[in-house]
Amino acid sequence: MNRLWLPRGFYGLALTIGPASVLRLVGIDDASPKATAIVRILGLRDVTQALICAPTPTRPVALLGAGVDGVHAASMVALAVASPRWRRAALLSGTLSLTFALLGVRQASRPRPHKPTAANRPPTLTLHLYRLVDARDRVAAALGDVLLPATAADEQERAA
Repeated sequence: MNRLWLPRGFYGLALTIGPASVLRLVGIDDASPKATAIVRILGLRDVTQALICAPTPTRPVALLGAGVDGVHAASMVALAVASPRWRRAALLSGTLSLTFALLGVRQASRPRPHKPTAANRPPTLTLHLYRLVDARDRVAAALGDVLLPATAADEQERAA
């Protein structure tokens, strides 16, 4: 099980449920409704990413998640440079996203246990969840083929 999903999920939930409160914690007391909505959307992204990556993610899922986090971290650096008012919030958000990205890359580099099959699937894993995870893995692999260059390790994993 992916251990990153819980802190990411709670962080995203805090941004989604109480964006104004979270902004006040980083020194933004008078956020506009537009800014609050943006923070809420970013929180939903974190919750969604936590749910997608909650079961043991495949290498492409972990790398795509790390890529999303990396893009967000880069956008927060740009915001920090462009807006002194939002600098503290942007640097905090960017640091968290960079941390999630690095942990995602680390997770992608770890060997993965055997993928469950119909014959050895744990009894707690329902058929519907198994199909959902399998579909997630196929989509991530297809996106990974387009967005990420293939490596020898990828080819060996596919052959196994």
